[in-house]
Amino acid sequence: MMTIAIFACVVVLGTALWRMVRDTRAGSVAVTIAALCYCIVLMLAAMRLHGYLPAVDDRLTNNALGYIKNYLGDNLQVLLSAIIVVVNAFVACAIWWRMPLRWFVAIVVAGFLLLGCAMSLFTSTSPLVTLFGTCCAFMAAVGYALGLTYKEFCVIGNNYVQAGLVAASALWLVVESWLVVKRQPSFASWLAATLSSLLVCAYGKLFWVICTTYPLPLESAFDQCVKDLYHLADIWHTTYYHVNIIVYVIAFVAAISCNVVAIWLQHRSWGRWPAVALMVAHIVAVAAVCSVMAACDNDIGMIFASTFVNN
Repeated sequence: MMTIAIFACVVVLGTALWRMVRDTRAGSVAVTIAALCYCIVLMLAAMRLHGYLPAVDDRLTNNALGYIKNYLGDNLQVLLSAIIVVVNAFVACAIWWRMPLRWFVAIVVAGFLLLGCAMSLFTSTSPLVTLFGTCCAFMAAVGYALGLTYKEFCVIGNNYVQAGLVAASALWLVVESWLVVKRQPSFASWLAATLSSLLVCAYGKLFWVICTTYPLPLESAFDQCVKDLYHLADIWHTTYYHVNIIVYVIAFVAAISCNVVAIWLQHRSWGRWPAVALMVAHIVAVAAVCSVMAACDNDIGMIFASTFVNN
């Protein structure tokens, strides 16, 4: 595993450096920095796994990693090695071919979701349950590499990083919307740009609600988050696994996808008004989520959440 990780890092980082040498624009520099961070995390994981660096001995981390071990058994080492080779070959090719970021992200997310669901082929559980287990194992593995416990990285990754990525996609939407106004001013483009700015404000409010609902320390924030997810699972008459998939996978992917689609629509003359409609629906959804989270500790909030989903 250590040899494969080193080889993967050399391939990815070497390709990124080659691109930066040939093209010193900001995009190539950003790709090189991202590749370097990716390789550092991969090497940290391999070094901790082989005992070269101290590793966090955390029960929840071991349990989360155990999901994959239970699914694959003796095939785990072979499959993980194969995944590292395939993923890094794809990353290197994407850098070499200068693949647009939106396509790269779409392929990575789709591949991860398909892989998580495909784990059900090795077990008797449903694809959604194995997808949940794969997500938990991924969070535990990254946290393990960074020297964080499962609880700590789940709060950072799910509550802060995911919210930050969605907010970043909204900021991208704002920039693109106002660029459209500058190039082709019209009532529809001005309205779309204004709505994109409101959407960023809505995400700012959502991030504030997340921080106040789940304050530090990280472990208590994790416990409160799990409690709320179980509560939502109870009133939505579903399982804890399904609520996690809805909140941290479906809603996360849908939010970023809406922003990317809105950007794509605005660059087409016929797509300005559909982009406006999409952004209005997006703002309403974010406002509803803020209302549910802000009132999460009282019965009114739970009734609102139940009514919102059931309708």
